Amino acid sequence: MPAQRASTEDFDLPFRLARQRALASFERLYLFSQLRRYKGRIILVAQHAGVTSKHVREIMKRHGISRRDFRPSLRPAMRAAAKPWGPPLDLPPPSRIEVPPAKPAPRL
Repeated sequence: MPAQRASTEDFDLPFRLARQRALASFERLYLFSQLRRYKGRIILVAQHAGVTSKHVREIMKRHGISRRDFRPSLRPAMRAAAKPWGPPLDLPPPSRIEVPPAKPAPRL
């Protein structure tokens, strides 16, 4: 996203409106920069900016920004090569697992 410059039209606006536009532009550019820097990690962006992660999410929502746009994508080959966590389990297929019958509850 290229840096936006104030146009002469912005200076023809009332002060309050011109300030709102400048602030919105700054928020958007700052957020894009930090989300790109931290690969969409909202907590890290918030820590760097000195605000809460809730505030970062509010600004993202206000500007229609999704963190997924900044997350690295996993290629299909990478997913296939990923190893499962923990040791392999020697379980029979789901159709062959025997479930013992439930025992009746004791009477009081």
